[in-house]
Amino acid sequence: MSGEEVIGRLNELELAVEEIQETLAAVTGQRIPLLTATVRHAIAADIESMEDLPNEGREFGERLHELERQLVEVDERLAQFGDISPEVSTKKQKFVAILEYAANKQRGDQSRVSVSATEIKGCVGVSRRYAYDLLEEMAESVEGCQLREAQSIQTSTGVKQKRKALLVDCEEVHSNRGDVNQFTTGGGE
Repeated sequence: MSGEEVIGRLNELELAVEEIQETLAAVTGQRIPLLTATVRHAIAADIESMEDLPNEGREFGERLHELERQLVEVDERLAQFGDISPEVSTKKQKFVAILEYAANKQRGDQSRVSVSATEIKGCVGVSRRYAYDLLEEMAESVEGCQLREAQSIQTSTGVKQKRKALLVDCEEVHSNRGDVNQFTTGGGE
């Protein structure tokens, strides 16, 4: 190889190196900040430098894992209620519908609600007599439910009649998932 050939080849290599440097400058100058900004927005973290990425990514992964765990728990709770259609046909579906009605009736920090036979009749579409039977059965078989017998209460304006009702402790019923689960997975009917 002659001196001119070496110089020509050296010039070609210099041009190739310059082209590679320009490409790297474009990538590192534009794309890395773009990628960093994308990651910063995706994980909602304040990333100042590339060194922050591993820790922030790990924390994001932990938060994501916790949210997935909570989602599984919520899905399991929903599954306990089963498929409740507008027409409840089995006793367990009726029990679950009545418990859902009680939970919806609950207001504020009130933990216990009363559900009357009339409300049960409207809630699950049964006769008044069968509604009273359901009241009694639920009081016996669902933990957190008890029967309030009909009673007369003396008030300053006279006598007030309280009808027979199911008293549902919503916190106890809904925290003790086993009892509700019994009615939605075929354990009790």
